Amino acid sequence: MLRLLGLTLALGFTACSGHVRTGPPMLLSERTGGWRPEVRERLDALLTAHGRSSPSFNPRRRPVAVFDLDNTLIKNDVGDALVSWLVEHDELYAPPDGDWLRTSSHLTDAAVQALSGACGDAVGPEGRLLTRLHARCASAVLGIYLEGKTPEGAQAWRQASTPTLNASYAWAAQLLAGHTPSRLRQLASEALSAALTEPMGAKRRIGGYELPSFIRVYEAQRDLIEAMQENGFEVWVVSASPQSAVEVVAAQLGVAAHQVIGIRNVFVDGRARPVFEGCGPVPDGKDTLMTYDEGKRCWINKRVFGLPAEAQLQRAEDPASRPLFAAGDSDTDVSMLQDAVGLKLVIRRNKRRLMCNALANWQGTWLIQPMFLEPVAPMGPVPCASHADGPVRDEQGNPIPDQFDAGP
Repeated sequence: MLRLLGLTLALGFTACSGHVRTGPPMLLSERTGGWRPEVRERLDALLTAHGRSSPSFNPRRRPVAVFDLDNTLIKNDVGDALVSWLVEHDELYAPPDGDWLRTSSHLTDAAVQALSGACGDAVGPEGRLLTRLHARCASAVLGIYLEGKTPEGAQAWRQASTPTLNASYAWAAQLLAGHTPSRLRQLASEALSAALTEPMGAKRRIGGYELPSFIRVYEAQRDLIEAMQENGFEVWVVSASPQSAVEVVAAQLGVAAHQVIGIRNVFVDGRARPVFEGCGPVPDGKDTLMTYDEGKRCWINKRVFGLPAEAQLQRAEDPASRPLFAAGDSDTDVSMLQDAVGLKLVIRRNKRRLMCNALANWQGTWLIQPMFLEPVAPMGPVPCASHADGPVRDEQGNPIPDQFDAGP
């Protein structure tokens, strides 16, 4: 049902240009470089086997591809770019009654006290925090967001992460409270435009913290998305960054806003609140589940496949209710990638849980692609089973033996 909302392709109509493509399928080999040859070959085979030229292709039930955003489709993190832009431009609203616990139920008492002390005198006449003039406030906000620590070094989060939530990532969306949807799109556009024009490797110092200030869209991934759309795939972007920011970047990649799933704030009287739309057993108005780790699975099951609430947190048993393809770069993309019934593309950033799955390569469906910009070296020995945090498990729940990453 919900998948039909994204039906912009039927019998060859492309999502980005609206014309009918006839003849052989459009493949990655027709586009720009950047891909490992064996990865490009496997992706082209997927397009041929499941795209519109395949006898089994059904335009009413198109193959689904899901992509993480930050460091998968782009270099760097749009959530970081948006938060730093808000701090730099006095676009954060002070919480009601100065109670910082109302921005996140996960803040520790130490964090609430630190924010109250640093930002109490920073509130402007319109209720915004004048963070440009009040460096202590800017530093407190950024330190808690970036490092999970107060200026005094105390832990800022009661629990930094769960299988469905990262408290810092969630706070990036919660700090948007008070803004209208149109204003959020404008702020996200401004932040992205600035980041796209910054030179490669550029950094900016804000509130005593040095942050990467540039973003680049991976042209190779843009090519892959366009090739998938040309071949009839339904392409989604699923990210743990705020919805408004993800929509702005996804547009650069040819993915429409209605096929974007980021952290979704609840809006009351036209303004964002510091709580989220619900998924699975979690109702609207809570801050315990977002598009993070198993929360990505929940939202894909809900928004892409329209599964009932009681089934959204579990891996769908029916392969037709799961993505054919998934791509990610982080340990918190593992659930999303394991759910894919076809290929799982890993952008190498040397995240242990993800790389253990990719190197173990269950059923030969995992692909490893070096980052398109500033690639990292292979990991060498990878402690998949012997790590102190416990063994990494594959799609069937079996422990993965220690692996060796020889590259490329």
